Amino acid sequence: MDMSDPLTADFPTRNADQDEELAALPDAALVHQRPAIFWSSAATACMEGGKISVQQLVIASNAAACQLLRHCCMTQQAAGVIMLPEQAQGPGIALPSPADKVCFMYLLDNSGAALQPTASPLKEGSSLAASTGRLNLNASLPASQQTCSLLVFCQLPMQPERTTIWMQGLLHVVQAQHVLVVASLPAFSYRGPGDPSQDALHYVVHSSAAKQRSQSCGIPSLPSGSLITGLAAAAVQYSEARRLSATALVGIEARPVPDMASLRQLADYIEKLLKAHGSSFIQADSLMTAAKQAEKALSAAASNSFMYV
Repeated sequence: MDMSDPLTADFPTRNADQDEELAALPDAALVHQRPAIFWSSAATACMEGGKISVQQLVIASNAAACQLLRHCCMTQQAAGVIMLPEQAQGPGIALPSPADKVCFMYLLDNSGAALQPTASPLKEGSSLAASTGRLNLNASLPASQQTCSLLVFCQLPMQPERTTIWMQGLLHVVQAQHVLVVASLPAFSYRGPGDPSQDALHYVVHSSAAKQRSQSCGIPSLPSGSLITGLAAAAVQYSEARRLSATALVGIEARPVPDMASLRQLADYIEKLLKAHGSSFIQADSLMTAAKQAEKALSAAASNSFMYV
């Protein structure tokens, strides 16, 4: 059979198409469901009106930001976890481990100190009732959440159509003075100067409420014509519609592993944006150490993901 001939090529039958459409129906309903968010008992006790108030909400949505910020905070105690609806189904669910594809949340004060546990640590396999919305995570919290930042490590690849409802669900329970999303932009979606394969390129996109403070950092804005999607776009759009302060810091991704120059620039820009909005939990003297550790971790992960023949 000549596959290049459209008359004789093996195209899927109508029955096969219908089977695929029917199989996709349950997943289509999940796109419109908010994520399941579970908090520690200490975080739940500090909530007012079902919301937790923080100075900044920082969402790391790419591998480089997750590695960099994880080494900066140096904590293993989570204040909560975000799970997709299909991950939290059933009368009881198991407490996920840090290796699972879920989004862990950490609270840090502005001095850079992680909020340490006061009782039992996080134990893998602990059970919780999905109806209560509480995790067995014991973390001490300050009297005022306004002096803290909430870090969210989004470790799972998320379909673009699910990011809007995911962001709505998170911002429905987290009241932040400023939202910062660190994300990646594929090189084929970038329209601007410079060569992403050779240069470290990071840009920002602001909501109207964040422009005055964030523009003083000296970070260039994303060139016109570039298309951002995912959590970065969802955060800026959601905040713009509600006159909230939000910034998306996007790095142009042309290689599977960023080099040291790119990580150094990313760390520098994150620090500037945090300080511009009154938070400085990332210590300047730890940025280089964190960048070196992140580069090693990302290089090891990439070497385990490719096979040379």
